[in-house]
Amino acid sequence: DPVLFKQAVASTFNMYKHKFVLYGSKYEFDKLFSEVMGFIPTISNMKEHLPMILAGYFSESIFKKEKQ
Repeated sequence: DPVLFKQAVASTFNMYKHKFVLYGSKYEFDKLFSEVMGFIPTISNMKEHLPMILAGYFSESIFKKEKQ
């Protein structure tokens, strides 16, 4: 259920929010988090979304900064 999934994400965020830095720029964590939480899937069976969720989980973080 997408609602339960979003509640679990929100609960996890609430538990670890002190570890995140929120910015006003377009592509930082707060923008991405709002996109995820605002997404309304056309398929309500979350098992069908599992490949995309796992791909996002195991991909390299967009927040990783390159050393210069």
